[in-house]
Amino acid sequence: MDLLSDLLSTFRLSASIFHNAQYYGDWSIHQEYKGITFHMISHGKCWLHIDNSSQHIKASTGDILLFPREVAHSFSKTKESGSETIDVCPLDYSSGVKKGSTGLFCGHMYFDHSGIEPLLKNLPEVIILRRHKGNDQWIKPLLVILENEHQRDNSGQKIVFDKLAEIIFVQSIRAYIADNDQDVGIIAALSDTKLSKALTLIHEQPSTKWTVDSLASNIGMSRSNFAEHFKRVLNQSPIKYLEWWRMQLAWNALADKKETIIEVALVSGYSSEAAFSKAFKRVHGVNPGQVRR
Repeated sequence: MDLLSDLLSTFRLSASIFHNAQYYGDWSIHQEYKGITFHMISHGKCWLHIDNSSQHIKASTGDILLFPREVAHSFSKTKESGSETIDVCPLDYSSGVKKGSTGLFCGHMYFDHSGIEPLLKNLPEVIILRRHKGNDQWIKPLLVILENEHQRDNSGQKIVFDKLAEIIFVQSIRAYIADNDQDVGIIAALSDTKLSKALTLIHEQPSTKWTVDSLASNIGMSRSNFAEHFKRVLNQSPIKYLEWWRMQLAWNALADKKETIIEVALVSGYSSEAAFSKAFKRVHGVNPGQVRR
């Protein structure tokens, strides 16, 4: 099973572009958005400045800067001009790409509920993906599409841009997983041979009455070693993770309003609505009935 796809599709990823323009001359802009955002340098070069930090990052064509959580930051033409906002009007692409300018292609990521938070919480405040560090094979085609779209005002352009934003986010997470060794969190578990097998069992058969013993047996570990390793990496027991995952699926089923609460409870592995409702509120902080409204 593709666990990352299963997680992101369950959380119902969607994206939209909130900024797509080019800057010329001496410029600096400040950005402060809630949630998950990314910026792709579609052409040219610039500097990224993190608020309340001495960190200054040079970025150029094809580089991607992903913010898994809200972090105030700014972009500027030079390293020195990032300390203040320079009032400048961005240029659109009606006359094509202006020579000497810098293009910013920026998007928001959206998820239907807060279940995404455990996946993102152990990521750094900004993920920096360089085009020429093993990423060119997937970044280059995106730049070609952007360039083609910038050269003409095609119908359906917004949908194309929004789908590109989704691709950029997923590819960025994939590239980060491939290039970074994490010790804790769901992303660390995805790269762990034994734990990924256990998560696959849970994700493929969420209604099964799994126990620590049965999961450990299926992946070829002793009960004690499995429980200890799972707890160390995911900061919760296998049974707590099972409950958490069942409740993510249950949220979607309730939001779709195609099944009754008791039907969702049974599919989630609970024999009574009361037990299910208690578990659901423990994970999500609201009653099942509130999601169905």
